[in-house]
Amino acid sequence: MWIGRCGNGEIAVHDQMLSRVSFYSATGAFQRQQLTDAVLIWGCEADGSLIGATSTGASQTEQRGNVVRIAPSGAVTTLATNRLLIQIMMLGARMRASVGAARVVFGNGETPSVTLQRAGTTAPRTVAVGVSNRPPSEAQRSAAIEEWAHVMHGTPADYDRMRRFFADFPSATALPAYNGLFIDDATRTLWVERSVPGAGETILERRSLDDGTLTGLVRVPRDVRPLDVHGGRLVALFQNPETDEEELQVYALP
Repeated sequence: MWIGRCGNGEIAVHDQMLSRVSFYSATGAFQRQQLTDAVLIWGCEADGSLIGATSTGASQTEQRGNVVRIAPSGAVTTLATNRLLIQIMMLGARMRASVGAARVVFGNGETPSVTLQRAGTTAPRTVAVGVSNRPPSEAQRSAAIEEWAHVMHGTPADYDRMRRFFADFPSATALPAYNGLFIDDATRTLWVERSVPGAGETILERRSLDDGTLTGLVRVPRDVRPLDVHGGRLVALFQNPETDEEELQVYALP
């Protein structure tokens, strides 16, 4: 399930099992409902158009699909065809996307580049971001096992069983070029999460939202999982090793 806010102030809720998106006002009043065959929704534009993906097929190791814009009328515009959506393995590449007031950015990290596109258009711009694919370290694999083991809440014994299960799960031979994409409209910035948990720090590229030009690197001195960036503030999850619990943290980005 995905929950997000549209540029027009509505709150959208995607229920994949029921193939529908429900829209609510800022106060929670139901507004409308839209059926969709999208398997993923990443965001909602100012006019209520949804950015997501439809499936074009799946195997035991990956799922592929089209990146699409779904208008409130239900009309679908294809932005990219037959892209990798997710590698079904530890540390595998997956499609990342962020939707801003006037921009959409997406990419899966198979190559160090993303597609940056103005809202309401079909003219894409390819921007080089991230780092060339590199082999994962044992620390990064261990961090991935921890993340997967904590997908569902449980007791310490439950987490230990999940760790043992995922220890035998196949891993990607190369890390994706990036691990997250975040548009911050307030500062007109595209943030690219370059690092993969396990390195002991979280590295973010700061880029111009207009053309993708790199303007700096920011390092958070611990492994966190970025969730969003807004107004120059990073919202992230930190897995506290002492309590085995997740903590929601906020960092001011320079």
